[in-house]
Amino acid sequence: MPPRQQSKRKPGATTTGGTSSSSTARRKGASKLAKELKLSPEEEDEIREAFDMFVVDEEEGGPDSMDVDYQQEMGDVIETGNVRKAMLALGFETSRSELTEILDTLDPHKSGYVTWDSFVRLCALKMKYRDDQAELTRAYHLFTNGGEGPITIFDLKRIARELKENVDDSVLEDMLLEASGGLTVGLDEFEGVMKRAGVL
Repeated sequence: MPPRQQSKRKPGATTTGGTSSSSTARRKGASKLAKELKLSPEEEDEIREAFDMFVVDEEEGGPDSMDVDYQQEMGDVIETGNVRKAMLALGFETSRSELTEILDTLDPHKSGYVTWDSFVRLCALKMKYRDDQAELTRAYHLFTNGGEGPITIFDLKRIARELKENVDDSVLEDMLLEASGGLTVGLDEFEGVMKRAGVL
């Protein structure tokens, strides 16, 4: 098993797989894994930098405390206790309940460690969700004319005028009722509409 010890990676230190923090920063183009996850090289580097802050240093752990074959199989790892810190470094807030679910997924065998492969996959999902939420908010504000909302029939009538569409008020009311069950649509309800439409 990996050593129950971690330290911050020194600049330029070589990882198990032979990739250093500095060489990662200089790399041009995304790795095969990043391409699979649809991460840009910049996003991959951002995640790697946060991960490397807490990666277990096998040299400080000592050769007797880590099985070489196991180490090569696992690659770089961080302790589960540092997953939340690494995610915070990327700007991802995580509740206790969500963190428990995340660790159950990333470390199902309760080894106490999370691999780079598992961590980058988690962060790729988080980044996609963050991007989707940003797009959702922008779209919502198009309906509310930049306001906080909710969307009302007056917003829909304004949109119809801008599109030069002649839509009866009863049709617009039906759209609001279908979206929220009332005559206004908040951000959460707007998100539900987008998901049902397959946009998110």
